[in-house]
Amino acid sequence: MKAEFAIENYRAIEGNGTLRARFDVLLASGLRIHGMSLFEKNAAKWVNFPCRKITDSATGEVTWVQHASIQDPGILKRFREGVLEAIKELAEKEARE
Repeated sequence: MKAEFAIENYRAIEGNGTLRARFDVLLASGLRIHGMSLFEKNAAKWVNFPCRKITDSATGEVTWVQHASIQDPGILKRFREGVLEAIKELAEKEARE
């Protein structure tokens, strides 16, 4: 199956909890999303939109705010699955080279 997305600037990350990589994704529409994140825990993998860390100066509580989101759960699921498929295809291509 051909992925609907192109993965660019894939950078693996080790030793940072569940965070495994940062990358950009280019959609067929031409929209490029910079700074996506790939996470993995046990057998589960998921991707998140770019976000920034906010620390409450009074309490020290840390929260993360996403820069973008997809409101429709079905569309979000298809987007995440498509990006994961594109990452898998990239890994398979690099393994062949």
